[in-house]
Amino acid sequence: LETVTFLSNTDAPAESLAIGKYAFNKCSALASVVLPTDRPLTVQNSAFADCAKLASINSADCNFVEIGSKSFANTALTEFTVTNVDATIKEDAFNSETPITVYGPLGSALQACAVNDNVTYAALGLEEDENLLIQDGFVVDKTTGVIRQYIGDVKELTIPAEIGGVTI
Repeated sequence: LETVTFLSNTDAPAESLAIGKYAFNKCSALASVVLPTDRPLTVQNSAFADCAKLASINSADCNFVEIGSKSFANTALTEFTVTNVDATIKEDAFNSETPITVYGPLGSALQACAVNDNVTYAALGLEEDENLLIQDGFVVDKTTGVIRQYIGDVKELTIPAEIGGVTI
């Protein structure tokens, strides 16, 4: 089994889909997954865990409601996107030896999960927000001076009193 494709449900497109616990766990040849984009999606615990060759998934197009613990642990995925700010992301969902960057909204559960799982997080839509300043790895709210996020990769960080003319 190298590719799994979930077809759209044209009879009930709003009906959610749940991929069960351990559904594809340890599928050693699984390299690609195409998830449905027309309905809410829950990926339960360890659904794709230990699929060492899994490197491709259309996550940016999906409406994730929940991603369970270790759902994508120990895969070859290098990036994963969750656009739903309200999605629930469980502990160790992306825990892997392969470095992975997860993309999602600021303040989302994905952001918190990334910190806890020690994976790289990048916020979606930062470039489009006129109230945010991105400089030297800092994401700063220009109107309040609040550092919303640090997206750099230094080992030691000193917070300046001012970033790009904005008082912190």
